[in-house]
Amino acid sequence: MALGKNKTSATIVVALLAAAVGAVHMLTGHVNESLATLTIEKIPSTTAPATPFDTKSWLQTLAPVVVERGAKVANVNGIDSVDALFKAEPAPVVPPPPAPAPPDFPSLLAGVMRVESIAGNGAFINGKFYSVGEAIKDFEYPLRGRPVVPVIVEVGRDFVIVKHGSRLTELKA
Repeated sequence: MALGKNKTSATIVVALLAAAVGAVHMLTGHVNESLATLTIEKIPSTTAPATPFDTKSWLQTLAPVVVERGAKVANVNGIDSVDALFKAEPAPVVPPPPAPAPPDFPSLLAGVMRVESIAGNGAFINGKFYSVGEAIKDFEYPLRGRPVVPVIVEVGRDFVIVKHGSRLTELKA
């Protein structure tokens, strides 16, 4: 039973393909007939008579005015000579941008170093204990090409004084 359905489907497909080919053939025949009825006109070709190259007349056509170097002309928009006509405009002078201000390291350190608790000989800063005189390497920064490492120089009841370079910064607990 399935074999009979496949033959019928194949027959239908072949019939449809044959009809499509026939339609395309008829259409191309119609297009060919329509194109055959068009009139085509030949465009006449023209060629210039060959003449020897005349350098003098070519130059006169190209540059009909000859002006001496440095000749004065009527002053128009501040231009009073032929040479000034062909000079490039000078580039505008743009001042360089101002140098950025150096960072305020005491304020930056005070903003990032948190004193959590203070002992008699040191303090807990950002979760680590540092003794008086110990370098706080976690907050090292460059200044004028050299590394600056903050050092605890004094601890009080509610403050810690940190020296970095020649500056002192007080951190409140």
